[in-house]
Amino acid sequence: MNKARGLTVLSCLLATSVVAAENPRCDEPDPPRMARGPYVQGLDRDPAEVLWDTCMPLETRLRWRPAADPVWRDLPPSAGTRHRARIGGLLPDTEYLYEVIDQSGGLILAGGPAFRFRTAPLTGASFRAIAIGDSGDESTNQFAVKRMLCDLDPPPALFLHTGDLDYKGNLDVSVFGPYREILARTPFYPAHGNHDPKGAEWEAAFSPPLEDPGETATFYSFDWGSAHFTVLDTELDVIEGSPQMEFLRADLGRARARGTRWLVLVFHVPLFTIGVYFRDDRREEVNAALAPITDEFSIDLVITGHDHNWQRSHPIRNGVPRDAWQDPEFLSPGGTLHVVTGGGGALKYPRHPDFDGALNQVFISEYHALELEVTDDYISGRAIAPCELHQDEPCTEGVVVLDAFTIRKDRPRPPLRFLRGDADLSGAVDIADAVMVLMHLFGGGLPLECPVTADSDGSGFPLDLTDPIFLLRHLFLGDAPPAPPYPDCGPAPAADDSGCLRAGCGP
Repeated sequence: MNKARGLTVLSCLLATSVVAAENPRCDEPDPPRMARGPYVQGLDRDPAEVLWDTCMPLETRLRWRPAADPVWRDLPPSAGTRHRARIGGLLPDTEYLYEVIDQSGGLILAGGPAFRFRTAPLTGASFRAIAIGDSGDESTNQFAVKRMLCDLDPPPALFLHTGDLDYKGNLDVSVFGPYREILARTPFYPAHGNHDPKGAEWEAAFSPPLEDPGETATFYSFDWGSAHFTVLDTELDVIEGSPQMEFLRADLGRARARGTRWLVLVFHVPLFTIGVYFRDDRREEVNAALAPITDEFSIDLVITGHDHNWQRSHPIRNGVPRDAWQDPEFLSPGGTLHVVTGGGGALKYPRHPDFDGALNQVFISEYHALELEVTDDYISGRAIAPCELHQDEPCTEGVVVLDAFTIRKDRPRPPLRFLRGDADLSGAVDIADAVMVLMHLFGGGLPLECPVTADSDGSGFPLDLTDPIFLLRHLFLGDAPPAPPYPDCGPAPAADDSGCLRAGCGP
């Protein structure tokens, strides 16, 4: 047996044994002589691709049909150990069944209820997606998260991955074995991480839809319902003028020009984190390149990994929180929400000891997945954890919910309500507020939970000494009162809510 043939057979045995041992709760098709797959790639409204590897050179073919139509359509046969079939003429939001046939003997290598997919819906239709990151270490925690994903009902329409699929140097052990049932029915859109294979191995394994100019196997985009997803490769250059950045600007420009409702970015290295990569040089480089893009194109959601935990930022624009006081339901927020979903299975990471938490609302170091529901009106997200890892916590719908948020576009942004002069957000204006502003200005930068409340004279930012003096003169000399809203808490539609973490109307 030659070396290449031996490796193929070994991967077949590994993939089969991993699935049989670790996935007892999932429906288990038993495809003889199948080394990898079959799995769905490049799926949109039309077309789709199905890929599979056989343990030995075979002539195989794929046949498919709409779920509502009993008549099978045969595609031309494929010879060798690596096979790929492209299915065209599909309808949006339609379920299709497929089978892989051994051309020589007519044996069905893969078939049955597990082997089906649903094409992308039209704009406006709702759908569910899952996202995980930093998963591929073959640990019991990876399989606990995987079993949770297998049990989701209804099954998700999309499977996103934020990178580091493969810590083992074997995609069959880290990806195609563990997630075989999911990948057979759900299109997989991975981002490239720093532990993942490069070049030909990645390109042979993953086949995203490459319909637009400049796309590659590691940076690409696709539409699903009302959302446009752009996947980037933070292992490549993200400097202006690089091929990836040229693609990104053109891609987001096209999406905005056609009125796309939601823009979502997916990549590995986070822009904002309070985890172990808080002071990481590469993260700072990625932030410097991509944070201005999120502002320029008003990106709605950024999904990353790399830090092995769950994090959710406030909406961020120009490096500061906006509309954070709306948490956890954001109505037309003025910034981009960033989540880190790196709890797919690899060793969990803690907070950074020197972190600055001003930009992050939630940090949870637990194994989890991100579940998204996307409609024309809103995106809602939940960080969900396996019940088997949280036996002392409430478990409903088969999951433990660690965190949840919603971004809405069906209602206008509400005005911030606050009491001007109430710097400590106590609900009353007194000398303590002037002292707090002085401590903020001259006492080492004491943070203010809602800076606009400290702008007593209504002159805007930055705050300065005139603000506490103005307030003290009003309190003790009877001079002019603070600008509205005062003396009662109320709305201020034109107020700058930068850095305001909660509404300023007292406890």
